[in-house]
Amino acid sequence: MLKALKKRKTSKKFETICVVGLPKCGTSYLLDFFTAGNFINIEGHKKETNKLINNYKNIRFKHCFAKNPKIIWDVDAWQEKIKEFQECSGKCLFIVCVRPYNEAIYSLYNHWRKRRVISTRMQYERFLKSHKKTYIGIENNIIKLKNTVENLVVIPFHESIINKNTYEIAEDLNIDFKTSKEKVWSKHTPAEFPEETFVDEDLSSAYKTMLNNISINSITYKNKKYLYDINIWYMVYRVWKSLNS
Repeated sequence: MLKALKKRKTSKKFETICVVGLPKCGTSYLLDFFTAGNFINIEGHKKETNKLINNYKNIRFKHCFAKNPKIIWDVDAWQEKIKEFQECSGKCLFIVCVRPYNEAIYSLYNHWRKRRVISTRMQYERFLKSHKKTYIGIENNIIKLKNTVENLVVIPFHESIINKNTYEIAEDLNIDFKTSKEKVWSKHTPAEFPEETFVDEDLSSAYKTMLNNISINSITYKNKKYLYDINIWYMVYRVWKSLNS
C-alpha cells in the first residue's frame, strides 16, 4: 500500500531546452553543462541562436539545446519563432534565468566592454540608463512567454544556478539528461558587485516585484520544481505526511 501511495505517475521527460534569457544570469553555463552530456547545441559552435528555426520545419528536434538570452528583452518579436520551435521540438522546456537587475546589467556592461561590443570609454551610468526600460519590462515579457509556451520555468541565479548542484536541478526539472562524465559539481562564485557601483532603486524594486508576481512566483524553480504529474494517491500521501510531521 505504501508503495502505491509513493508511486509517481510521471509525464514524458523534457527532451529539448530553450533558454531565453537573461544575459549574464547563467545561460552560457547551462549551455555548457547540458551539451557536455546528451544535448546538442542547434547552432553548433555558436553560443547563441539568432533564429531558433531556420529551415528546420520538417525536422523533429530531440535532445537539442537552443539559447538566446536576449529573447526575454523582446518577446513580441520572437513570438512566432518560439511557437514554431516548440512545435518542432520533442517535449520542450523553456527557461528564463534571472538575477537582480543591477547585478545583471553591471555584469553585461563589463562583458560587452571586454568584447568591444560597446566603447571601453562608455560610463556605466550611461549604459544602465540605456537598458533600464528594457529590464523593467521583463516582468510583462515573462507573463507573455508564460501565455505562449506550454512549459516554462524561471530560475533565479542566486537561489539555484550558483549554489545548487546542477545535476539535481536537471533531475528536479524532469529533463532527460544523461552524461558519461563523472558527476562532479563545484559551486560557482561570480564576480562581486562592487560596493561603490551605482545602484538604481527602480531596478531593485522591479526585480523584487517581478519575483513576487503570483503568476511568475508559481513557475520559479522552487515552486515548480517538479514539472511532471503526480497521481492522486501520492498527493494524499504528501498531505498526510505534512499533517503528521
